This record gives sequence, structure tokens and C-alpha cells, in this order.
Amino acid sequence: MVNYHNYEIEDFLQDDFFIDWVYNRNTESNAFWNKFLLDHPDKSIVLEKARAILISISVTPLADQLSDLEFDTRIKLLQAMTLDVTPRKEAAHVKIYQSRWFQIAATFLIFLSIAFISYKVLLTPNKPHSQALMSNLIKINNIGTKARVVLMDDGSLAILNPGSEIQVPRKFTGKERSVYLQGEAFFEVHKDHLHPFLVHSQNMITRVLGTSFTVKAFKNDPTFKVTVNTGKVWVYDQKTNPIAEKKNLVIALIPNQQVIFTRKILQFRKDTIVTPLLLSKEVANKELTFENAPFSAVIEKLNKAYGIQIEYNKQTLGSLRITAALADHPLNEKVEMICRAVNAKYSFTDGRIIIEEDGQNLK
Repeated sequence: MVNYHNYEIEDFLQDDFFIDWVYNRNTESNAFWNKFLLDHPDKSIVLEKARAILISISVTPLADQLSDLEFDTRIKLLQAMTLDVTPRKEAAHVKIYQSRWFQIAATFLIFLSIAFISYKVLLTPNKPHSQALMSNLIKINNIGTKARVVLMDDGSLAILNPGSEIQVPRKFTGKERSVYLQGEAFFEVHKDHLHPFLVHSQNMITRVLGTSFTVKAFKNDPTFKVTVNTGKVWVYDQKTNPIAEKKNLVIALIPNQQVIFTRKILQFRKDTIVTPLLLSKEVANKELTFENAPFSAVIEKLNKAYGIQIEYNKQTLGSLRITAALADHPLNEKVEMICRAVNAKYSFTDGRIIIEEDGQNLK
């Protein structure tokens, strides 16, 4: 039996029984969670926050969507129309009758306008949508032959493969952390329960809270692929309403699983990877735990795991010895830990990681 009393927000967000209750309530699940809240009233706030995060799943508004100001102005105008047609007490019966019909028509117009706006939000291809958002985005192209490291404002990072492009905000704001990818990148996402991280790749969205995974979404490729190393991610077509259609159209992935979406036939295929990934916990615990190992061997393991080339002076640093357990840390923390162990410093410069002895000038 699952001990939900020890669960925090992140645990509830990854629990299939809780997720199913939020989206598809039935007599059995209602009875269970109502009893749970009666038995554990101290968990009511945690449960409500987790439920609110799940319900908040939405597709980012688009380029031709009305601005908040335009939307509010039009709704107020329509509401004013309903006030103007309210029947007066002294009016004749026939006028009251007509006025009520006008009121119904105006109310219907409000709902029709809201429905149209919602339709535009859900079904138009996703792009950075406002002037403010676009001015906050930094576009990074990898036109070289080696992977490029992109460190983001919140501590998350992306390793951008050759021929790929990513747009990331200078500073994350709002309820979600959204980035826009064309090509292939590996992501290590800094955990933030209240601000989900979304990777927009043409018509597909990958949504996480804090985990590591790879997205492959080149423009002319017939397929789109997401592979998970750690944590849990959701993948869905941006035209999908994840709330109403979650069971059929939102794919949940756990470590060592991948999903391939074939664009031509609009079909998802979910697979389990037979050989665990190098950065999955069961492998990383073995491969990235070092006892009195040469610095060069540690760097070689990190390069292989992340598909990068960390730059350092092999003559001065390569033979120094390191003891460290790096499996549970993101790449930037891994590099910081091994640098501290050998009295060195590092920098992220032009998509490269450069390590030098303390006291030298980092390029």
C-alpha cells in the first residue's frame, strides 16, 4: 500500500492513481481521496497544490491570439451590451419579451467569443506569441560539429547537438518555463514544482518539473522522439487538450522509456529501452562514482555520458586523483564538485565548458 502521507507535491504529480483521480473522477477514487483527506487533514494544502498544477496544463497562447488588454476590453463591451438591454419595469410586455431575447443573444455572443478565443489558443501552431516574450528570448544556433552547452536562467541546461537551434528566455517569468527547440538537445531541468518546464518542438510539447531527457525534433524528419533518463515527462501534441483527453493523447514516460511520434500517420509509439541509458540512475550510480580515480578518467566519463568535450589541461590536471559520487547531480554541479577537489575553476563560455587551475585566466 502506498504511504501517501509521506508524499510531497512532486510525488503526487508522478502518481498515476492521483493523476487519474484529478482528470477522471469516479466513485472509487473519490471515496479513497475523501477518506485520505479526513484521515490526514495536514495534507490538504499539498494535495490541492498538486491538483492545481495538474489542472493548469495548457497550451501556450499564440501569435494571433488577442492580448490580455484586448480580451478584457471585448468582454467588458459584451457585458455592457447585456446591461443595456435589461428590461425596464415600465416597458410594455412585448418590449420586455424582445429585450430578454436581446439579453440571451448578447450572453450567447459572449460565450461564442470566449469559445472562439479558446479554439484559436488550442489549435493554432505554437510560436513565441507576444512582443514582450520575443524580446526576452535568446536564439542559439549550433552550426559547429560539436555539442554546445546552454545554461539557462534557472540553472537548467541544454546540450544542443549540431544543426540544432534553441530559443530560451533571458529570464524565466510567469507560471511556466518555456523553451523552443528545432533539432536535438539533451535537457537537465532544475526542479521547480510550481513552474513546469515546457519544450516546444514544432507541434509537440514535452512537459516536466525536474528531470533529464532528450528531445529530437528536426524540421524535416518524419518522426519526433523523446527519451527519458531520469524523472517523469509528459508528451503531447499541442492541439491536444491534456485535461479532457489525457488518457488517450498524453504520453507519460519514466526513466529508460521513449516515445516516437510519426508525423505522417499521427501515431505515437512508446518503447522501453532494453539497455539502460548511461545517465539513468542505475547506470550512473556505477559509472559516475569514483574512488581515487584520475581526473582525466572522470572527464572522459562525463564527456561520454553527455556527448560533450570538456576542455582542460591534461598535463597539469589529468593525473590528479578524485573521489566523488556524481550520479545524483546535474552537469554544472558535477563539474563544480570535481573542480573543488583539484583546486580548479570552470566556466561556461560560448557553449563550451573550460576547466583551468585556480589562479589562471579562464578563456
